[in-house]
Amino acid sequence: MTCFVMLSAVITAVLAYLGPALFVVLLWAALTGALIWLNRQPPCYSWLVLASGLLVIATLSGLLDQLGAHSSRLAPYLGFAAGMLIYSWHELAFFAGLLTGPRPGALPAQATGWWRLWYACLTHLYHDLALALSALSLWLVRHDEASHLALLTLLLLWAMQHSAKLNILLGVPNMQVGWLPPRLRYLASYWRRRPSNPFFVPSLIAGLLLTALCWQRAAVLGPGAPSVGLLLLGWLSALAVLEHCLLVIPWPSTLLVPALPDAD
Repeated sequence: MTCFVMLSAVITAVLAYLGPALFVVLLWAALTGALIWLNRQPPCYSWLVLASGLLVIATLSGLLDQLGAHSSRLAPYLGFAAGMLIYSWHELAFFAGLLTGPRPGALPAQATGWWRLWYACLTHLYHDLALALSALSLWLVRHDEASHLALLTLLLLWAMQHSAKLNILLGVPNMQVGWLPPRLRYLASYWRRRPSNPFFVPSLIAGLLLTALCWQRAAVLGPGAPSVGLLLLGWLSALAVLEHCLLVIPWPSTLLVPALPDAD
């Protein structure tokens, strides 16, 4: 009987960790797939981005206002999904060319060092400002754990993205230029191909430490909404670590996503 109770406890604990993991992976895969599909549509779909953005904002505003009516078990998943959806809309607007930056062109041939970093920042400045505005809006309206988790999710995604961007700017062996739509192919001029860079290992360690910290705190808190939120953030951080590893580990990228043609 004691063995059965212990086995049941172990299974419950494992499922408590795997449930958030499955949710994160499925949501990430669905949103990534949607972005890739929309990215391959004709340029006229930019209007779809605007319309969907308004719909998403309206939906999320009502969703976050009504989260208190849901059970505490559902709230972390709704807050996490809200953060992911807001970030995905910004990514869609970037790839559509609606939110990029004041420099939509290739890197000047004479640009090196800090000037190279400066020009690279100008390629997506408006995108970052829009994300900052969204994060500020979430911070102002946060009134419960769900809206707070939406903000943390958005900030984690922003940090993950910029860590990957900086690694690509400094140099990595795997650069998927074929995934960029033709209108953004100029971004490849800012990238550098090299075996590795001094920032890669620290960024990887930071991701691993954040993942471990989220999981450790979730284990300390035990069952409940706060631990579920930490598990969701931890698994998202683990995905970021995997994506960073794919920057240096050889793998056939076209096996998952065929390259886009050179012209629209």
